Amino acid sequence: MQLSKLKNSFYYIIIISLLLACKGEDGAVGPSGLNSLIQTSTESAGSNCEFGGLKVDSGIDNNSNGILDSDEILKTDYVCSVAGDNSLVNIEDEDAGSNCTNGGIKIESGIDKDGNGTLDDSEVQITRFICNGIDGGFDEQIRLTIYSRNSGEFGNLGSTTGYIVGELINFDKRNWVGVDSIVFVPKFRTGNATYTAFTDLYDETNDVVINNSTVSTNSTSATHVISTNIFDDLPEQAIDLSIQLRIENSATTNWISGTSYIMLYRN
Repeated sequence: MQLSKLKNSFYYIIIISLLLACKGEDGAVGPSGLNSLIQTSTESAGSNCEFGGLKVDSGIDNNSNGILDSDEILKTDYVCSVAGDNSLVNIEDEDAGSNCTNGGIKIESGIDKDGNGTLDDSEVQITRFICNGIDGGFDEQIRLTIYSRNSGEFGNLGSTTGYIVGELINFDKRNWVGVDSIVFVPKFRTGNATYTAFTDLYDETNDVVINNSTVSTNSTSATHVISTNIFDDLPEQAIDLSIQLRIENSATTNWISGTSYIMLYRN
């Protein structure tokens, strides 16, 4: 499902209830065979979302009526729209797999830059996975895109000191309540397996590399590489983030492709 925000920076969204089962080892759904429920509704502009967005409630259907009643809500999250007159949001089921072990929902949002009414892959700025957890609980993963290409790849030849690409404007970890883990996940490769390619998360505001964000590869096939948890290394302020490409040998190219992002984890 794709929903657009066309005026006054609000999403006008039909309330959606998504029933997502969380199975235990014995095949039961949630604790004592009860269903986990996720329900989304419109969130008006205000303290929770500056430009409006989605309110996501989750909990256990204790009375088995198929509805997430107010006294059954265990957790409330907000998926806020981004600034712009042509914001779009996609909501779809997420099958069990690498993103959500037990399945869940995927929510994407961004600006319709080409005006075709579709949120293309290169236009996605925020991706959230709200996943069924164990015993009816829920986990949330939030991807904030820093760099994205529809096709092909970008190569930087011979920069041993660093070349900047992409940008994530005005990121402030203090705005993401409940998040306690953040990792940097670029997709890149080296042009020659003999020489190591490096990629750093770069703090443009303070003109420094984020400590412990540096990742490297000797693979000649582009792959996502995940940093250690850098939550404590990010400053307590709003900053602009970008990606710095470096290569071990000045005659070799560091290639970046696909989507690179930071991932935030909230339980």
